[in-house]
Amino acid sequence: MAFLHQICKSFLDLLYPLPNVCPLCRQNPKSGGQICLKCERELQCWQGGPESWTTFPVVKSRKTTGPYYQALYAAAPYRGVYRQAIQSLKYGRQAYLAKVLGELMARHLQAKANHPFDLIVPVPLAARKEVQRGFNQSRLLAEVLSHRFSVPLEDKLLLKNRETKAQARLDKNKRLENLKGAFAVTRSLPNSPCILLVDDIFTTGATVQEAAATLCKAGAGRVEVVVWAKSIGY
Repeated sequence: MAFLHQICKSFLDLLYPLPNVCPLCRQNPKSGGQICLKCERELQCWQGGPESWTTFPVVKSRKTTGPYYQALYAAAPYRGVYRQAIQSLKYGRQAYLAKVLGELMARHLQAKANHPFDLIVPVPLAARKEVQRGFNQSRLLAEVLSHRFSVPLEDKLLLKNRETKAQARLDKNKRLENLKGAFAVTRSLPNSPCILLVDDIFTTGATVQEAAATLCKAGAGRVEVVVWAKSIGY
């Protein structure tokens, strides 16, 4: 009975997290903010390092190999409790985590971004996948950022117009090929707006590269990318 009780308690903790426990590690008490002191220190260390923030020159031609986005901001490394947090949001349907992660992404952006944004655009899911999951995690994160910075959210601007193979089992070159032509825009973009493109994770960068290229072709003057977590080494 004790074992069954523990299983039930763990399941309920996932669905209804304790208000004073860190939502990332689920072990330590919060320390004056949304997360515990240990996770806070780890994030500050990561966000102070070069992996969390990178800038790139403007690319005008698809013949070049550089990114179509001019900056990449990653609030956390894609490992440990930070990886588990986004997986819990995506696959565990723990939507309350979107506000926590989104606020931490906003804090990182506020410290690093040098350009005002005109629009916030989430990376879309294919329609069938979004119906199956019940939500688009990137849109949930984008909603938090839109509210935080008072920047319009354009969640219907960028569409994924076809199903693609699961990216996780493909190498970088195959991921790029898999996503080629997978995105489309619903309208042109006058006045060359600066767009903040929002995704959940960054591994090889294939998804945001194709999405940013599509936005640039539609008239975006500048695209910057923010993600919750980034694989180290990319």
